[in-house]
Amino acid sequence: MIDNYVIDRKKDMSHLARALIAQGLIFNIVGFLISDFIKDQGISIIFTAILGILPLYLYAGRDNFNVYIKSERKKFNIVDILILFSIMMLLNTLFSQIFDYIEVFLNLFGLSAVSEANSGEASATVSMIVYGIVIAPIVEEIIYRGVLMRSLEKYGSYSAIIISSILFGTMHQDILQSPVTMFVGVILAYAAYKYSIKLSIILHILNNLIVEMSAQLSGSKLLLVYIFNISVNILISFIFVVFIFKNRQKIKEKLIDLKKLYLRIKERNKEFKIKGSIRTFFRTKSVIVLLILDFIVMFAGIVPMK
Repeated sequence: MIDNYVIDRKKDMSHLARALIAQGLIFNIVGFLISDFIKDQGISIIFTAILGILPLYLYAGRDNFNVYIKSERKKFNIVDILILFSIMMLLNTLFSQIFDYIEVFLNLFGLSAVSEANSGEASATVSMIVYGIVIAPIVEEIIYRGVLMRSLEKYGSYSAIIISSILFGTMHQDILQSPVTMFVGVILAYAAYKYSIKLSIILHILNNLIVEMSAQLSGSKLLLVYIFNISVNILISFIFVVFIFKNRQKIKEKLIDLKKLYLRIKERNKEFKIKGSIRTFFRTKSVIVLLILDFIVMFAGIVPMK
């Protein structure tokens, strides 16, 4: 019985990984093929990004797909948004500074991993801005917190959160951006698991909005960029502290709820005898192929310094 369960779990994970591979191929290959017909890069990317959801839809099936996307465990409010967004921004800032040392290390050997995606270069067109701020967050949340995380929850909620966050990071295929994105992914996964995908989409949009605003300012004086980034961090920290003080009792209750949630997840994993899901997932051949493809693109982004 247990052997059949393990075999079925591995097959399911393999099918899921193939759907993710297909999604990546659609995004890149179809995008390349239609680039001659659709001159607006933003429109082209929006089209291929939305089309890329199709393999995940086929994997999940219509009924499961709708359940995954519409699932709502708990209502959220502005306090939840501000607290989680503040934590996400603080983690983003902290880990971005830490992983900047990767670039410093590469520079010692005359190499650089700074790409257009993480160099602070602003989107050139309105369609690219719309994609970066709105479409990309919605599509990525549907794929990684919707189908991927939800479909893996039956093998353990903890495993589902970790796996979806890791793949969310590697999907960005950037040695500087991917590690930071993994940590941000954990916050987004928690938001989607505890509340709903609606909250993770809102947080993701806010995150990308801040990034785009900073990038747009980078075209002007560098001092403005520093002022903007410092102002955003000070504002977020201030809001974070004020909300903690004013809602300390509610936060205490939320921490208790979080502990209960952890214990419930732990008990649920024991109840269904779910062990080694993370290990099984990353040992699946299709997953290995997916990661190899991501890492090839990631390391191909390391180029000689100009």
